[in-house]
Amino acid sequence: MRLADPPFAAAAQLPVAPLAAFLLLFDLGCVVTVFGGQTIGKIAVGLRVERTDGSAVAPVRALMRASACLISVAPLGVGFAGMLLGSRRTLHDLLADTRVVRAQ
Repeated sequence: MRLADPPFAAAAQLPVAPLAAFLLLFDLGCVVTVFGGQTIGKIAVGLRVERTDGSAVAPVRALMRASACLISVAPLGVGFAGMLLGSRRTLHDLLADTRVVRAQ
């Protein structure tokens, strides 16, 4: 879209199915945390998600974390502010009792 530089009103003419498929795949990428606590992006930068007690993230908790990520994003990304504070945990990490650590 940026390359073509269409007017903002043209966004309403985008086909819904491809956009929905992209967003679904993007969200499913967050759910990949179920397998080893890492998404492709986290693997690339050497991070993983674990429970606050150091144990692996169970599938249900990973789904909870991925769903809660929407809550972190909704109010202008305010839920991510925790990364800069003392706990270094986002709102969805707090809700799912998880943390992001360096992969070993």
